[in-house]
Amino acid sequence: MIERALEMAVLAPNSSNTQTWDFYWVRTPEKKAALVKACFSQSAARTAADLVVVVASPTQWRRSQPYLIDWVRSVRAPKSVILYYEKLIPAMYRWGFLNSIGYVKLIGLTVAGLFRPVPRGPHTRRDIQEVSIKSAALAAENFVLAITAQGYATCMMEGLTSGG
Repeated sequence: MIERALEMAVLAPNSSNTQTWDFYWVRTPEKKAALVKACFSQSAARTAADLVVVVASPTQWRRSQPYLIDWVRSVRAPKSVILYYEKLIPAMYRWGFLNSIGYVKLIGLTVAGLFRPVPRGPHTRRDIQEVSIKSAALAAENFVLAITAQGYATCMMEGLTSGG
């Protein structure tokens, strides 16, 4: 049941199909106990038969990029699509040391936007984190809908972060 729901989760729409999220199905008693504690020992976590964690990971576009490039080439996508994944995604999803690239992008595209249409983001690390969080939320929604469609219930909890 969880495996079927995870299969549905990965079909969720996400930014440029970069899948900047990870799902962790927590099964060992030790890890479940630690996770329950991280969830402030809420009864939904304590009594759950299974715990699945969804993590937004803004740097994971790097993991997806080679597969996306291979795929668009294999289906003989237009050159603009290949360039999108080879050039534009890395340019848009990098933020640089202390957001240096992000701020250069922000300033440059803001000025260029005075004269022509330009991408409005993401620019900075925070922008890219937001895109990743939105994509993770869509995948999580697909997951819980797939669980519900199989006749089971879920309880989503949010807000835990590593600060990274």
